Amino acid sequence: VNELINWTPTFGLSDLNVMLGHESNEYDYSLFYGHMTNFVDSNVPDFSNATVYQELTSASTSYFLEGVFSRAEYNYANKYYLSASYRRDGSSRFSPENRWGSFWSVGASWNAKNESFMQGIDWLNALRVKGSYGTQGNDNIGYTFVYDNLYRIDRVNGEASLTQTFRAAPGVTWEKSNNFNVGLEGKVFDRVSFNVEYFVKETKDMIYARPLAPSQGKPSSQLVNDMDMMNAGVEFEISADIIKKRNFAWNVSLNGTHYKNKITKLPSDYPAEGKQVGNAWREVGQPLYNYYMFEWAGVDPTNGAPQYYKYEDVLDDEGNPTGEEKQTIVNTTSNATYRKTGLTPIPDLYGGFSTSLRLYNFDLSAS
Repeated sequence: VNELINWTPTFGLSDLNVMLGHESNEYDYSLFYGHMTNFVDSNVPDFSNATVYQELTSASTSYFLEGVFSRAEYNYANKYYLSASYRRDGSSRFSPENRWGSFWSVGASWNAKNESFMQGIDWLNALRVKGSYGTQGNDNIGYTFVYDNLYRIDRVNGEASLTQTFRAAPGVTWEKSNNFNVGLEGKVFDRVSFNVEYFVKETKDMIYARPLAPSQGKPSSQLVNDMDMMNAGVEFEISADIIKKRNFAWNVSLNGTHYKNKITKLPSDYPAEGKQVGNAWREVGQPLYNYYMFEWAGVDPTNGAPQYYKYEDVLDDEGNPTGEEKQTIVNTTSNATYRKTGLTPIPDLYGGFSTSLRLYNFDLSAS
């Protein structure tokens, strides 16, 4: 359910657009599952045709999101643009004490092509400089709610047996991000459009499953907001009308992104030098997924078996490490040494390519 109020006054060369709104969202999920075997007639799939009961279960969940928001946009002479927004959202995933989050943004742009000193430049069709900064919240955390214990009910000889499957985390709240963007967009020669943006996204209060002491039993972890990271990079998009005729047109578009990712704050229970998490090594200043794994040493020429490197400290006569390492070759990963590789799955550049053709009333496109 959404309610909106808009106000759009005009004062000479100034245009103002003010919006106030409220939204309420409810998502319900229901599951019913049954399993029976030994069907009398294989052509009739009804349960009444089966004789052996195997399983019967059901489940239901609900999710609510409520928010109030506002936005103001100002435009002077179609040259200078300002905008600001604010919203406050409440999510049923979090406890009542931590349910609400406030998020805002500000932005500005300059339509340089509409300046009088740009009117004589015929090959430049459009040019706009833009920038924005704002905050954003994320409650899509993979759980219906996190502020209460969850249990699984098992049936043992007709009696209920409860097993705790989730440990309450009433202190968990929204993951937050600070987003900065600055860019340039335009069009030249009435054929080539471009858009280039530099962005920085700082994510705060990332949700992390903190391991607990074995004495606390199961579940062995509890969710907390306790990690930060940053993405920074450049995005670009170029579109060119190679052919522009009345009955024939050919367009080519290219887009790409280059960015770097790094952790800016580790969970408080991590060692200062970092920690292995699966096949990744996490430390401040490095990507979230920096490969931590054994090193390939080729194939054994005598039998074709895989080979890996094993590293051991070189010890002095008193058994103390000298700071040097001895490298040997082993044939199993269980004997190999895991090492920080400095490599990440994030590509240096990724993007896409598309093209479209139009001949009279026929269109063909590919991407």
